[in-house]
Amino acid sequence: MKKIAIDVREFKNGKMTGIGRYLKNLIVNFGKYYENFEFILFGDKFTEIPFDIPKYCRFDKINSFSVQVWEQISLKKVLRIEKPDIYFSPYYKRPLNIDIPSLITVHDIIPLLYPISFSDRFILKRLIKTYSEGSQIVTVSENSKKDIEEIVGIAGSKINVVYNAVDNVVFGKLNKEYAKKVLEKLGLKEKYIFYSGNFSAHKNLNLLIKAYGFLPDKVKKEYSLVFCGGDSVFKDKPKELICIKSVSDEELASLYFGASLFVYPSLYEGFGFPPLEAMACGCPVLSSNASCMPEILGDAAEYFDPYGEKELAFKIETILSDVKTAEIMSSRGIKKAGLYTVEKFCAGIHKVFNNLIGA
Repeated sequence: MKKIAIDVREFKNGKMTGIGRYLKNLIVNFGKYYENFEFILFGDKFTEIPFDIPKYCRFDKINSFSVQVWEQISLKKVLRIEKPDIYFSPYYKRPLNIDIPSLITVHDIIPLLYPISFSDRFILKRLIKTYSEGSQIVTVSENSKKDIEEIVGIAGSKINVVYNAVDNVVFGKLNKEYAKKVLEKLGLKEKYIFYSGNFSAHKNLNLLIKAYGFLPDKVKKEYSLVFCGGDSVFKDKPKELICIKSVSDEELASLYFGASLFVYPSLYEGFGFPPLEAMACGCPVLSSNASCMPEILGDAAEYFDPYGEKELAFKIETILSDVKTAEIMSSRGIKKAGLYTVEKFCAGIHKVFNNLIGA
């Protein structure tokens, strides 16, 4: 029986995040495909896992008065007692100076591309290199691997690409009656163009707002613009823009289902869950051609320059006015999303685990 110690502090107060989905896919599904593994899930006093854990998992809370003390002192004491075969982190951080094969995760290098200051960029780059010493890295796209090599300066031989999995149970098997009730509850009775994700600067949402402003009045009258995932922080937002703070996964699937078009204007992503989730729900996807998006979405999406609001407006209008094109995009999207399975994801992680322990 191989012991895998896993940092699950991401589930703070039971909240589900993108990294939380990454962890959930591993924790819930790994044992379906591979036996003789035990997962020891380590959290802190704030950690509440928002799903039932399988029998091959054990959850332990380690109390500490700071993040740094938890990582570098409290956790290390427990690891010396447990003696796991591998330590797995969903972040780039890990306990230093431990004699345990370690696997850290670098989902993307967004903080290095959009840092608060030059000094922050320098410090973070140094930290990632320090934590990677003596460890293997897993990342979620070939584009991220290339950027980690070139910008952080880590050898490609240490970096393993394992694509994320789309939850095709939640996003691929939709109850249409439930979806209609959700849309009615949210007050979305008209046609709409949709975006989901956070409202960070690199998501480039102002470009989408500007592009929407270039649409003909008759299109704006027929289609509202809906953002889901944060508070409205836009100065000159159109009256047709509706912002929804947060919803459950099932409600989010309903929003994808009800949308006429999903638009993703992001300047940089490590992987990009939302466009694939939209595809799984049959929604046509129009994405920026930046970073990993063409790699992940392939020919199932249409693309635009993330700095060209007029080009984006033209493509939005074109797709909305062409039912046949939208249907083809929907069909291709469902097939593309279906390729990102939990079985493939678990197989990728299993391969790295075996390489670490020499199995």
